Amino acid sequence: MAVKSITLSESDVAFYGSEAERLTARLRAIDDLSQLELLGDVPWTLFRLREMARYSDLVFPNPRRVCSLSKFDAASEWDCLRFLAPVKGKCVAQIGGHGVWAIAFALAKAREAWLISPFQPELELGSEIARLAGVRLHCRLCPAEQLAFSDQYFDALFAPGCAHHFDTGAAFPEIRRVLQPRGKFAAFEPWLTPIYRTGIRVFGKRERGVQCIPLDPNRLRPFYKAFPRARVRHHGALTRYPLILTGRVLNLSDSFVWSALRLDDAVGSVLGYRQFGSGVALLARRDAAGDSSSVGRDSSACL
Repeated sequence: MAVKSITLSESDVAFYGSEAERLTARLRAIDDLSQLELLGDVPWTLFRLREMARYSDLVFPNPRRVCSLSKFDAASEWDCLRFLAPVKGKCVAQIGGHGVWAIAFALAKAREAWLISPFQPELELGSEIARLAGVRLHCRLCPAEQLAFSDQYFDALFAPGCAHHFDTGAAFPEIRRVLQPRGKFAAFEPWLTPIYRTGIRVFGKRERGVQCIPLDPNRLRPFYKAFPRARVRHHGALTRYPLILTGRVLNLSDSFVWSALRLDDAVGSVLGYRQFGSGVALLARRDAAGDSSSVGRDSSACL
């Protein structure tokens, strides 16, 4: 399948390329994940992958403390992982990022684990981490808007913190196209809230120089059109951004962040402010082949 060329901004290439290339070069100095301590400061997700590889009773995505690879979006990520499971024997892909979730799928015995990215350095980093984890990772250089795969290729697709970079009008129809009937798509994302706008003005973006547009109802119209029965779950209305800011200066434990987010969501559900959560999980399933009955249904309906 031919893929049209795309134009990536210089800021995107510089940010993702330099970050990935530096880490790839450091990882090439070791033989496997057991030697991570030799490198000093590396992403904590690599230590989590090492724990996952050593875990003898793994039934993905449990236990959560092993399979979760996000900290400040852990509640949204957990929605996604539970929705995508089981992945054993499935063809599953991660869209965007360094491939740690795709490698987690491989460790969970996925039949094929793919990393899809428009940035070659990300694919090279994913391949290097897969080497250290002792699993096979397939890589493909293409954007979500132009997926270089045949129709109905995947059982599941996961976009961890990447969909806000999408041209949503082009990406979501493509994602639907490459999913099997009843195939699943999940993503966790920042949501455009007033506190987001204020935080950007005061503190700046976490990914400096990178073009990104947080999701909002208008940006998700193509999502609901492609997946009429999709749903969006909000998390962390009061605590997510304060935790992110605090995490810039303090090393907050995974368990503390998880507990704070869960308490926030529980109280928000009771008091009615849950829908203002600044993090969201997108959960969607492609309709079964020949099933057109759901087209036009209320997009807020449960899956």
